[in-house]
Amino acid sequence: MSLDRALGEVLEGRWVLTTRTAPDGTVTYVAHRPPGRSGPGDAFEEITAPDTAALRARLAQRCRRDA
Repeated sequence: MSLDRALGEVLEGRWVLTTRTAPDGTVTYVAHRPPGRSGPGDAFEEITAPDTAALRARLAQRCRRDA
């Protein structure tokens, strides 16, 4: 259920998903709050992971914390 909630938050615009590539080519997957966000919590919060599966798991865990 928490993954469904996390995906719902992405679809509703509460999180933005993107990637960052380091100079050595390492890709980091990132979920961050949208610019100009006004709501509870840290407006500059971001979650990072080495792959998409880990990002989904971390985002689901984060959303479960808010439930």
